[in-house]
Amino acid sequence: MTTNKIKDRKQKTKVKQQNIIDALKDHGAKVYGDLDNGQFPKFSIPSRSVSNIVYDKKLRQYILGNSAAVRSSRNSSQL
Repeated sequence: MTTNKIKDRKQKTKVKQQNIIDALKDHGAKVYGDLDNGQFPKFSIPSRSVSNIVYDKKLRQYILGNSAAVRSSRNSSQL
C-alpha cells in the first residue's frame, strides 16, 4: 500500500472519529438540557419496523429508512 493511501485512510478515520465524538457530545448536551429543564431525557432512533426497510440498489442490500422512534427514560421498558 502506498504512503498516500495510508495517509488518506488515517485522515478518513480521524474524520469519522471526530464525527462520532461530536454526535456523542450533542446527545449528551440534549440529555443534560432535558434534565436541567426537569424533563425526562428522550432521544430519537431509527425505527426498526418492517415498514421502514428500504432496498438500496447501489449497496445491494436492505437498509433502514428515514422513520424514527422517540424513546424516553420515563418508560424504563424503552431503555
